[in-house]
Amino acid sequence: MADVAVLDANVLYPAPVRDLLLHLASEELYHPKWSDTIQQEWIRSLLAKRPDIKKSSLTNTREWMEMVYPKAQDRRYGLPKTPISLPDKDDIHVVETAISSGANYIITFNLKDYPTKELAKYGIQAIHPDDFICYLIDLVPDEVLNAFNAQVTSLRKPPKTADEVLSALKKCDLPKTVLELRRLSRSNYDVSY
Repeated sequence: MADVAVLDANVLYPAPVRDLLLHLASEELYHPKWSDTIQQEWIRSLLAKRPDIKKSSLTNTREWMEMVYPKAQDRRYGLPKTPISLPDKDDIHVVETAISSGANYIITFNLKDYPTKELAKYGIQAIHPDDFICYLIDLVPDEVLNAFNAQVTSLRKPPKTADEVLSALKKCDLPKTVLELRRLSRSNYDVSY
């Protein structure tokens, strides 16, 4: 059975990370989960930082995500409320989503916001996206490489090379993932260039 992972808003915010995580889900390497609140949060944060991006474009991305991954939207979130102690109460909804969706991971860049001891009560682990992707590479390297190749191929406006996507992922704080994908490509695997 594939892992179930809640995607925190901060991993949906950077397009290269979001795209790779969703392509990994398309390969059925894990089951992504999110709530309406998480979706609203990444869009709101991105619009605040990048006013040049049209809200309609991000809304289209969200609608596409919900169409392609209809089971990812956690519709049970918030019922019932769970007593959770976190450094930032604004992150409680992420843990509630993980609990209600049966997730065993929360993929996040902000590990400090999710204390290990608190999450362990619910069988959940917070994991950095770099570590999660490397975990998948250890398990199923060919499938991860397929997902990466699909990500590269899907980029058309503008088109990007594999090296350009790897550079973008490195800038998004995924250095180990980039090293592993480069290693795989040199090990007689085909990476699109």
